[in-house]
Amino acid sequence: MADCADDAELLFACTFNEGRKQVTTCLSGDVVSYAFGPVDASPELGLVRHITDVDMRPWNGFGRYINESFTLDNSGYGYTLRYAIDKFAPEGSSGVEGELWVEKGEDTLANLSCDPGSLKFSGYPLPLFKAKQAAGQLWNRETGLWE
Repeated sequence: MADCADDAELLFACTFNEGRKQVTTCLSGDVVSYAFGPVDASPELGLVRHITDVDMRPWNGFGRYINESFTLDNSGYGYTLRYAIDKFAPEGSSGVEGELWVEKGEDTLANLSCDPGSLKFSGYPLPLFKAKQAAGQLWNRETGLWE
């Protein structure tokens, strides 16, 4: 799996399609990077976005699943990464799953589930929340928007 640069923190990474494809996202200061493509090859898509241009949805604090997601936009396409932790997962189960959604407008073009056991992420809460706050953004729970 692709690694982050030495000064960056891994946000979310996993493989898809029995290890044939991978996604890796990293946070370095106020910049998020995204790479998707075949394992052990150059990425098919690479994105770099300032933290204020990344839409992050923190966990609302309710329900069985702790989950967060974040989206990077690119020319009308949205690449959303989401993890979920099942608070009541059976013993012996990781209870963790991840997904990548690719959307154009309101249309979902792909919904890829991470291969079992391949998900690596920075843990709850994602450091994106604090990075967005450090960049001057505030999460409004009532509107569900960053201000």
